[in-house]
Amino acid sequence: MLLVGDHQHVDEIATVLQRATYLGYHVIGVLSPTPADEQTPGGLPVLGSLDDILPALQVTAAQAVIFTDGALPSGSAFNRLAASSRTRTLSSSSSRGSLTCRRRG
Repeated sequence: MLLVGDHQHVDEIATVLQRATYLGYHVIGVLSPTPADEQTPGGLPVLGSLDDILPALQVTAAQAVIFTDGALPSGSAFNRLAASSRTRTLSSSSSRGSLTCRRRG
């Protein structure tokens, strides 16, 4: 699972998911408005920015994405992202973006 949002919100969600192991979720990493950071204060790896969502899904094989509070500026921004994602998903594999994932060592 990927979490999208600022460090505070993704760390809070990750803490809840880590406590609720019976849910079976494993947080792979974060897409952040501050992608230059290597990890969140809670230790989650920052894989890139919101623009990297499709490449991050391809590289990590994450099955789900959680958008935390404030991850996007508005509902219409989420709709644009969803429409853009559908368009990119339907395009040929030769036009896929690339992403270099940074993993914790």
